[in-house]
Amino acid sequence: MRKVMVILGLMGILLLTLSMPVTAQSGFSSEEQALIDDLQMALDQFALESSYSIRGVINLVQSINIESTALSGTLDQTIDQKMSGEYVRVSEDEVLASLEIDQSISQTFPGQPMPILVEQTLEMIIDGDLFMRFSNLSADLAGMFPEDWVNLSEDPNAFPGAEVIRAEQFTALIGQAQITYPLDEMTITSIEAVSEIPEELAQDAVRGIRIEYDIQAVYEQGGLDAVLSTLSLDTITSQFGMDFESFLENYVSNADMTITYFLDEDNARIVGAETILMGQIPLDNIDLGGTSADLDIDQTQTILIQYSNFGENFDIQAPQ
Repeated sequence: MRKVMVILGLMGILLLTLSMPVTAQSGFSSEEQALIDDLQMALDQFALESSYSIRGVINLVQSINIESTALSGTLDQTIDQKMSGEYVRVSEDEVLASLEIDQSISQTFPGQPMPILVEQTLEMIIDGDLFMRFSNLSADLAGMFPEDWVNLSEDPNAFPGAEVIRAEQFTALIGQAQITYPLDEMTITSIEAVSEIPEELAQDAVRGIRIEYDIQAVYEQGGLDAVLSTLSLDTITSQFGMDFESFLENYVSNADMTITYFLDEDNARIVGAETILMGQIPLDNIDLGGTSADLDIDQTQTILIQYSNFGENFDIQAPQ
């Protein structure tokens, strides 16, 4: 179970960092439309970039209240990730990518003498196929994940937990360079200009455009279909003993998402993005290692991404 949760956490956060809106539709005020036009111009430019590097800092804080016959209490968990990598566009639908994610998970539970700390590093290369390897594994994860390169496109069961990843769909989605969903009056709750720039982006960004999304509307319009296709939902359902489609419907109806896109001085490039995702999710009859439990999850996730080194020559090759 832990192996699957670790993989889902890594893959889910990675996919969130690539999220971008798609072409806007009418239904906004003139001021809002002006912001959308500026954002659209920057999005169009981003889709044409031949290469760029990416750096990110991700923080997830969640409190999970657990009620079962065998276990009751509140699990407090914090997940911190640092990500870096490069993308090279080979053709309209093919991208080379190299990514490294350092992850640490700390959690406490009533009765534990001290917090549990789990650490690891995931390296990923996309060169037609999907390659992964792990390093810097903490004692709790030693032996669970491969420290040598494995090709998930050829061996989807290369390590426990890998079976939830659909490698072909994942590499195809990364090849699109950005994950798109509708940007219209149905999916947007509010849109505004912001002048406050995060310190990490201050050198390149001069303004921001903040959008609050209606995640349920995005989901109902199929805006998450491409992301969900990268995961084996049947496998997740069987391993957690729950209807995953019902879980998704529950999640999107209880979550809020705000993304601020940061643009350069010419409004020609998106040089960064900050995503804040908050949710309260009740889950009933979840299988926790053979024990049925009811969970109430309260979580806040913050993702700050920086894009730079546009047009640079990066050497990305499949492992030998």
